[in-house]
Amino acid sequence: VAGLGTALTRENARELRRYADTVVLLYDGDDAGFKAAERAVGPLAAEGADVRVALLPDGLDPCDFLAARGGAAFTAVLEGAREAVAFLAARASAAEGTASPGAQRRAIERCWAPFADVDDPLLRQLVRRR
Repeated sequence: VAGLGTALTRENARELRRYADTVVLLYDGDDAGFKAAERAVGPLAAEGADVRVALLPDGLDPCDFLAARGGAAFTAVLEGAREAVAFLAARASAAEGTASPGAQRRAIERCWAPFADVDDPLLRQLVRRR
């Protein structure tokens, strides 16, 4: 499903969940694409989706990547998708660092923020552990 540049809403996430338990986010391979993936995790997780994030090389969008590298490479990118918590943790650590307790705290808060609207206590506990 192509989002066409609009932010993914909780209603969109609810609709997607009618068709799939696992959602792989794949946005442009730049900072804006990574930020869009960060924002999309929350609504999907709140609707109970198993969220994964696939990453493209810097500067490529999914269409350009598919045209340039072909279906097998595109499939490999999708199959290599990381679970959302791992993606968020890596982004938060890169942005905030982990050299001090304050930086670690900020990184954890940033990683946790997308899961704030998750009502499922078991899922919240599992995310905290990760």
